[in-house]
Amino acid sequence: MKSLISVIVPVYNVKNFLCKCIESVLNQTYKNFEIILVDDGSTDGSAELCDYYAEIENKVCVIHKKNGGVSSARNIGINNAKGDYIFFIDGDDWIESNSLEYLYSLSKNRDIIYGGYIIENINGKKIINIVIEKKYSTYDELFFDCCKNLSGFIHNKLYSRKIIGETRFDECISMCEDLKFNFDIMCKNPSFVSCSELLYHYVMRPGSAIHKKFDEKKLDGAKVWDYIMSHADKNNIMMFNRYTFYMVSSMTYMLRSSPNVKFYNYFQNRIVINYSKCRLENSIKFRLLAVLYKNFSFVPSLVIVNILFYINKIFLFKWRSI
Repeated sequence: MKSLISVIVPVYNVKNFLCKCIESVLNQTYKNFEIILVDDGSTDGSAELCDYYAEIENKVCVIHKKNGGVSSARNIGINNAKGDYIFFIDGDDWIESNSLEYLYSLSKNRDIIYGGYIIENINGKKIINIVIEKKYSTYDELFFDCCKNLSGFIHNKLYSRKIIGETRFDECISMCEDLKFNFDIMCKNPSFVSCSELLYHYVMRPGSAIHKKFDEKKLDGAKVWDYIMSHADKNNIMMFNRYTFYMVSSMTYMLRSSPNVKFYNYFQNRIVINYSKCRLENSIKFRLLAVLYKNFSFVPSLVIVNILFYINKIFLFKWRSI
C-alpha cells in the first residue's frame, strides 16, 4: 500500500486564494493523502472556508488557533500529521495535479524528494521557473544551492516523517524560518533525490511577509544567517566560505528591498565578522569585499545599496569557484 502523505496548509487571511490551493491538492492523482488546514486566527473568512472543506471532504481536517505566525501553524500541523511523508503548501499557492505522485514515485525510502517550482504573480503570470538541473552528491551541496538562489523553501520538497523527527520551525522568528528548518534537517545528513519537474506554484503577493517594507521582523533573516554560520562545518573550508558569501548575498538582497539604518548597521557588522573567518585560498577575495562593505557609510538612498548589491554580484559571477 502507498504511504500516507500529510499535506500541511497554514492559513492566514488568504480567502481569495484558498479555494484554488485546496482544490489543487484534492485533485491530486496520488490519492492516499490527508490535508491539515491550520487556521492561524484568520479574520477575512478563510476560517469559514476551512470549515466548509472539512465538512464536505473526509480527507480534510481543520485546526483553529490564535494568531501566532506561520511557524506555529506549521508546527501544529506536524504534531497532528499521521502520514509517513509530509508536504507543505501555503494557502495562497497551488500545485500541479501530479505533484504528490511524482515526488512519491522517486522516494524509495529517501528522506527528502526535491522538485522545481514556478514563481508567478497573483494573476498567474509566470515570473521565473526554478529548475533543478544539477545532480547533487550531498544534501549540503543541495542546501547551498538553495542559499545561492536565495530560497531555502520548504514548499518544493516532500519530507519523510522520520527525518523531521523532533525538528520544528523556530516560532521566535518570522522571516527565513524555512531556511533555518532546512539547515537543521541538513545537519541530520538526510538521503535525498532531486528532479527537474516544475510541480509547485509560488504566488508572489504584494502583502506577503517577504515583500513588506522594513520592520523589525526583517532582522530575523540576518539572525538566521548568524545561526547557520555558527553551526556550519568550519573544517570544510570551501563550503564555509560559500555559506559566508551567500549569507552576504541574502542580506544584501533584503537590504536592497528595504534600506534601513538599523538593519544596515547590523548587516554591516555581521558581514565583517563572518568574512574575517574565511581562510586559505579564497581569503583575499572575501576580505577585499569585506573592506568594501566596512568602509561604506550608510546613506539612506538606494544608490549606495545598489552599489553594494552589484559589487556582490560581480564577485558572485567572477568567482563561481568560491
